[in-house]
Amino acid sequence: MTFNLQAWQKLAARIDGESVARGSLEKPISISVTGNRFAKTETIANGANTTMYADELGDFNYLRIVSDFNMRVVFTDTASATFNMQLLGTGRANEYGLPFELGLDETSNSSTTINSVVAHNESGSSAKVDILVIE
Repeated sequence: MTFNLQAWQKLAARIDGESVARGSLEKPISISVTGNRFAKTETIANGANTTMYADELGDFNYLRIVSDFNMRVVFTDTASATFNMQLLGTGRANEYGLPFELGLDETSNSSTTINSVVAHNESGSSAKVDILVIE
C-alpha cells in the first residue's frame, strides 16, 4: 500500500533587522511512502549510547529524529561509512527541539543506504529521543 506522507514546516526569524521566512503551514511537503513504519522513543542517560534504528525496515523513504536535549547522532551506511551530526534540543525535558528529517536513505555513494542510527547523549542530563522511519 502506497500513500503520500505530508509534512508542514515553517521557519521565521528576524536576522540583522531583516525578516527571513521559509516553508509554509498551509502547503505541505508530500512524499510517497509504503506505510510500513518503525517508531521508537528512548530516554538515554548522560554519556550513554542507544541504537535508535538498526535496519528494521531495509530501505526507507522518510526518517525523522528529534531530542529534548542536544544529542550527537551517528548514521552508518551499508559500506560502514559513518556520518555524525548534532541534534539541537530545547534543553527542557519532554520539549523536543528541531527535528532532523531525511526523504531517502541513500548516501552520497548511491550504492549504499543508511542502515543504523545511534544516539549518543553528551548533554549532561538524561535526554529523550524519538525516531520515526517509514518505508
